[in-house]
Amino acid sequence: MWKTLAHFTLTSLLLACGGTDEGNSSLNNYPDSSSSSSSSSSSSSGRSSSSSSGAMSCKEQEVKAVFTQNNCDACHGEGNELGIVNLQTGNVGARIIGIPTTTELSACKGDLLIDHNSPEDSLILSLIDKGRHEALKNNGCDRPSMPQNKYLTDQEVLCVQSWVEHVAKTELPPEKPQQVAFEFASPHMALSKAKYILHGGTPTEEEFSAVAEGSNQLDPQTLRNQIIEWEKTPQYEKKIRNFLDLALQQKEVGNANYAEQFNNIRNGTNRAENYDAGKFEENLNTMFSRTAWRIFSQNNDFRNVLSTRTWEVTTAGLAALAWLDKPNQPGTKDYRLIPRLDMRISTNTHLIPSDFEDWRTVTFEPSGNPANYQAKADFMQSLRDIPDGGTLKLRYPRLGFFSSPVFLNYWETNDDNMFRVTIQQTLIVALNKRFDASDNTVTASFDGIDEDHAGTKAEGKVCYQCHRMMDPMKLVFENYLVSRYRSKPTDTSRQPGFAFVGVSETFNNPGQFAKILRNHPEFAKGWVQKLCLWGNSMPCDESDPEYQRLVNFFKSNKFNLRLLLRQFFSSPIFTANEKVLTHENNGYLASLSRSNHICHALETRLESVKSELGTSGESTVCRDNAMGVIPEDGYARGAVDLVQATHLSLFDAKSIDRQCSVVANRLMAAGNPFDRQALNNEQIFAAMVRKVWGYPNNHPQYQERLDALKRIYAIATHKTACEQSPFNQGDEISCGMGLDRLAGLRTAWFTTCSSPEVISVGF
Repeated sequence: MWKTLAHFTLTSLLLACGGTDEGNSSLNNYPDSSSSSSSSSSSSSGRSSSSSSGAMSCKEQEVKAVFTQNNCDACHGEGNELGIVNLQTGNVGARIIGIPTTTELSACKGDLLIDHNSPEDSLILSLIDKGRHEALKNNGCDRPSMPQNKYLTDQEVLCVQSWVEHVAKTELPPEKPQQVAFEFASPHMALSKAKYILHGGTPTEEEFSAVAEGSNQLDPQTLRNQIIEWEKTPQYEKKIRNFLDLALQQKEVGNANYAEQFNNIRNGTNRAENYDAGKFEENLNTMFSRTAWRIFSQNNDFRNVLSTRTWEVTTAGLAALAWLDKPNQPGTKDYRLIPRLDMRISTNTHLIPSDFEDWRTVTFEPSGNPANYQAKADFMQSLRDIPDGGTLKLRYPRLGFFSSPVFLNYWETNDDNMFRVTIQQTLIVALNKRFDASDNTVTASFDGIDEDHAGTKAEGKVCYQCHRMMDPMKLVFENYLVSRYRSKPTDTSRQPGFAFVGVSETFNNPGQFAKILRNHPEFAKGWVQKLCLWGNSMPCDESDPEYQRLVNFFKSNKFNLRLLLRQFFSSPIFTANEKVLTHENNGYLASLSRSNHICHALETRLESVKSELGTSGESTVCRDNAMGVIPEDGYARGAVDLVQATHLSLFDAKSIDRQCSVVANRLMAAGNPFDRQALNNEQIFAAMVRKVWGYPNNHPQYQERLDALKRIYAIATHKTACEQSPFNQGDEISCGMGLDRLAGLRTAWFTTCSSPEVISVGF
């Protein structure tokens, strides 16, 4: 049931090479190249009639030279923009053996780049060899050759083939996870898993009775009823806002000072007005996530996150957006060429403390003129005077998640990249898809294509297949912004075009671009898949009828994400209370949790302990949502799936040990959740089992867990030293570790804090 998520973000090799004449073979300089013979396309089966065995033997460096000679490095070198497989750096064979292509074309989906069992069937050979490629297309896999519109020479094919055969003999493919027979999750496990993700707390006796008691069958509607109750809590809001930040890529992780957009945000110099720049950044970081939460919580069409001009903002946030909109913005990144006056937006430019707290809903109206930003008191007052429900005119059309300052700040661009990273990440967020060279969608516009790099279609140079889609689409940014994401006069000379996964249209402005995204058939599928990653720590199988039911439910319910969450987290695809095709093909993953879940769960559960026991004190377990080296759920450049640690390493275990131990003394101290002066051991252990471990009184295993903690405590505090391991004793405890009461309670807490029910998802 276990499946690894550590995989390579590989797209097709289809655009790997190009730009050379067939006669200009890089093998002319190779020893033994004269011994190659025979056409690589003469076999009626579509396979090469020549074997590399005995005729040619190329080492990996020679194969890399073939790829270099054919200009593969532009798209398949180190640091390529699209994240497609790197054919130049390190041990390429070891990296791609046994790895499937990620193309969406069903006829070749899952084909191995190098097939270790049948190297002659390797996809890399099927794309470079004319005979193999024609057979591939005849079988329904309509992928362009590589080089595009041509093939490698016969000698080059034989060279690559000999290397593929050598790799298949000498390198090991990725280890397949051990397949364990599927086990149905109990209703209690389903309830606990759903509450862990959506709330962080443990099931109550009432919830257990409603959902799980007396039956091994889970009633989805009963679980949905519990989810509706959780929706009323602040814990639910915190978890969903964390998901929205993650899925919409609104989390500021690096470059927190907005160096590119604002030349850094500086603190005020007047002590009376020296507001923390972090407050300014917090306003910028959360303005769109607050907007997304409003759309979600009000049951609005969630596609509005792609197109809404109505945002949650403060006066300070309005000042920042107006500053970015002002005229004569320098495009250069050379600070020496930027005038010193008004070089950076400052937190003391006539702003007052309330300007960072006065959240309200404002609509941005597009204007042909830039905002009249002025670092003057009367301008700031005019922003303060904009009421809830009011408007602000801006030249740059601020709409949708992809124009938020935090999204743009995270995905910095430059004069070479020119918004390619920005448009790539926009598609990943909106549709859960990325540019793929196997996408044969008809080009919508040819404006903006970087012909110096990509060439023309007729030339068949490297990377054209992706740039023909990417470059016209990125004009949604480039026509309006300098590379520092500041407003500029709108460029209407170039026609933007959208060509992506079956949709081909021209558009004229960001509003029309957002409309195309809203209507794209991949939107609903993509957002169900995001829930699969967030909730299950692994993708769902898109051929699964249950996955397809969820997609159709989302569509038929007017893209109400709140309703979709209720359906998803009560669906067998999440609960595993019954077996579906996703479990058949992908298994079921009981995953290591991430720090954002673990920290929230522990702190939510300690708050519940205080409520039950009538204690007080700090319930913080983590600082800055960090659980040692255990990462949060994250995202990475060019990656469609969330970046998630799913397997417990020794470093992770040490982090959990340390974090649970660090807070133990404080939690047991007077005035804190497990106040050992005010509470007896029975009260403390019972609260640990119910409120932290997750077993309510009416659970069949409640007493077993309670007895386990008592036993651990008894062994820890027994004064007679054991000659052997104290945990190998029978029912009667005759020796132990000689610890005092505090240390014994610490041991019981540590057992609870580090239990699988706390540190994993789906256990």
